[in-house]
Amino acid sequence: MGAEIRIEDAERAFRSWRQGRRASGGRIPEELWEQAASVASVHGVTKTAERLRLNGTRLKERCEREARGRGFVELAASELPHPGEFVVELEDAAGFRLRVVLRGVSIATVTAAAKELWSMTR
Repeated sequence: MGAEIRIEDAERAFRSWRQGRRASGGRIPEELWEQAASVASVHGVTKTAERLRLNGTRLKERCEREARGRGFVELAASELPHPGEFVVELEDAAGFRLRVVLRGVSIATVTAAAKELWSMTR
């Protein structure tokens, strides 16, 4: 998927596609879905779907499909038990497990750390 995409950049890309879509019609291009999934991995599915004006269920399904291939899942701050404390658990298809407890960091930092840790296991 490449470098992390800012939500503002994805908004611009979707706005541009929607403006040009009237002439070309069709479904959302794969590249835009990839951008949306990348943004959702940082900001969560709900916020991303709202900002990009996407169907949240479809975006979630898309993220889950990609997660099965990459082994990475969404981290949503609203689902965490203690503010500022995060437990990141990773497991690959071979059963390799990694559990890390992080305290006093932001969800963006946790997401970045999880991505980095996961890439080290590959």
